[in-house]
Order: sequence, then structure tokens, then C-alpha cells
Amino acid sequence: MGLAMGIAKWKRRVRFWREHVRRAGLLSEEMESHLAMKVADLMEAGMTERDARSEARRQFGNVTRQMEESRAVWIARWMTDLVQDVCFAARTFRKQPGFTAAAVLSSALGIGGCATIFGIANVALLRPLPVEAPSRLMSISRSYVKTGEAGDTMSYPNFLDLRPARSFQAIAGYFPLVAATISSNGEPQRYWGSLVTANYFDAVRPRFALGRGFDAARDDTRGEAPAVVVSHNLWQGRFGGDAHIVGKTIEMNKRRVKVVGVTAAGFRGTEVAMVSDFWWPMSMVDQVSILTGQKNSIADRDDDWIWGVGRLRDGVGMKEAAAEAEVIGKRLAAQYPAPNRDTSLHVETAGQVNAGLRRGVEAFFLLLMAVTILVLLTACAGSL
Repeated sequence: MGLAMGIAKWKRRVRFWREHVRRAGLLSEEMESHLAMKVADLMEAGMTERDARSEARRQFGNVTRQMEESRAVWIARWMTDLVQDVCFAARTFRKQPGFTAAAVLSSALGIGGCATIFGIANVALLRPLPVEAPSRLMSISRSYVKTGEAGDTMSYPNFLDLRPARSFQAIAGYFPLVAATISSNGEPQRYWGSLVTANYFDAVRPRFALGRGFDAARDDTRGEAPAVVVSHNLWQGRFGGDAHIVGKTIEMNKRRVKVVGVTAAGFRGTEVAMVSDFWWPMSMVDQVSILTGQKNSIADRDDDWIWGVGRLRDGVGMKEAAAEAEVIGKRLAAQYPAPNRDTSLHVETAGQVNAGLRRGVEAFFLLLMAVTILVLLTACAGSL
């Protein structure tokens, strides 16, 4: 009964607002109509049109003032109804504290849940990367011709064959599943980072808080001096924001590594679901335990482990780059059929959830949002 009365009350309120808006939009026209009728009456009484208009305006008074007075009546009525509603709600809450607590709690849960889910979805699915011209940065992955699925890794030799693509200013490779224990500045603690080609920061172009990226002329060569770029989070949390950290060596996996740069706040890599706190150059590939073993990850075309990211050349669009990548993928399938059978290359804007995981992630977020909306609707219905 209470719910039906509440719904009926809100329907009346909606009708009132519709009438308010309609009347506000037509008020000027209505005033002019009254003036025209008065002019017509005076002209029938023998006045000329000019004298009739002048006399009508004199009798009617200031049009602007009349409109303001009409609006004041509407606003006063609306304010009166609002005060009555607030007083009624306050009396109801005071008489039924249990109902009040349940309504407030359920409303808070519904609103908080919706806000939280949207915030997560915004970060995971909508927010662009904090890099220069993020719309020009493309993710490049392996796809499957028969199923259309994309987002898979490619072999390092295939990646090298992709790099000369003319649609891109630069193409870099990365592997975002590197674990390292940092022993410097406190108790040893494990962090996750990425192994990247030396031109990674030249292609991605994030801002730097300190220092620089890697040296493309040397940091892809095995045996070069170990180097690392750390994230802003790691710099602040582990090293206390040391302003002189660039050039210092830290201990990672019981190995001395030189810090060459610190990325600006917000940048944690180009994979949304795989954040990085540090980046190692390709010269340190032998330090990545998951890539070491019987296979030679750098030379083996059967060993798929690297993703690509490329920055488009000026004047080149994503469709052109995707078409060129598809041609390269077909060529690789023809030249090396065993490891590349029924595969191609997929290009899309970087910074999204991996294409292979996106459907599941989107379905998960939609389900969570539906549940929180139901909670919110239940709270609203219970409050009426």
C-alpha cells in the first residue's frame, strides 16, 4: 500500500514538472497572444492599429515583469511541495527508525556498488593510456584466422619480421610477466615488471619523472650492463622518492642493476590487466626465469611469448596499419607454415584489456553492474 501511494505521488510530481516545463516554454507566446487579442478588441472599438497596440501594452503592463511573477508562482508552489515532502519524510523516519536505517543502508550499498564498478570499468575499459597521443599507439598481437580470436603472443623472430612495417614510426616488443625480488632499501620483496625491447619507451612515449628510457643502440644486446626503469609507484613506495636514484644501482634477484629512469605517475605499462613496477631491457632476457630453459627464446620461431606495440606514422590510420600487418601475417604463414598455420596479426588501439580476455571481462563487469543496479532499485523501491 505504501509503495503504491509513493509511486502515485512521484507520478504526480513528474506530471507537474512536465506541465512546468511546457508552460515555461510557452509563456512568452501566451503573453503575446493576450496582447494580440487586446489589440483586436481595441481596433474593433474604432482605434487605429498603432494606437490600439500602444493602449494594449499600457493596460497589460510590463511583459517581462508579468513573466517573472508567473514564474514566481510556479516556484513558490514547487518549494511548498518540496518542504511538505521533506517534513513528511522526516516524520516517517522518526517514527520508523528501523525502516530508515534499512533504507539508508541499502541505498548506500547500491550507490556505492554502482560507483565502484563504474570506477573499475573506467580504468579497465575506457581510460586512455597516460602517454603522448594515446590514440596513435597500437597493440599488435597474433590472431587466428578460423576463429577470429586475437590477443595471443608471437615469437621473437616473427616480431623481428614485423618491425619493418612502414605504417609505424616504431614497433617495440614486451613481455609483462617478469618477477624480481628487490633487496635494496628494506626487506626483500617481490615485484612484477616487464621485459621490453630497448626502443619500448621511444615507441610508447610515457612521461618521465626522472631520467630516461633505454639506449636502443646497446640495451637489446645480451651481456650489456644490467639496467632498469622503475615506475613512479615503486620509486615512491620502495625508495622514498629518492631524487638522486638515477645512476644508482639496486639489487634485483641478487644482481646489481643500474637505474636509468623513473616513469611519471600513472604509467604502469601498456597491458591494462598486467601492471608493471619496473622494466628490464632485452639485454637481460637471460634473467627472466620463465623464458630460460631448453628453448632459445630469442631465436626459436616456435616459442611464442612476446607482444608488440607500435606508434603510427603521421597520416597513417589504424585500418591501413591493420591491413599491412595482415599482409605480413600471411607472408609469415606462407614462409614458416609449421609455427604460423592459420594465424595472422591483429592491430588495435593500445591500453585496452587484452583482446583474448575482453569478452569475459566485459561480461563480468556487466554482470556486476546488473547486480548493483538491482540492489539500488530495491533500495529505491523500499524507500517509497
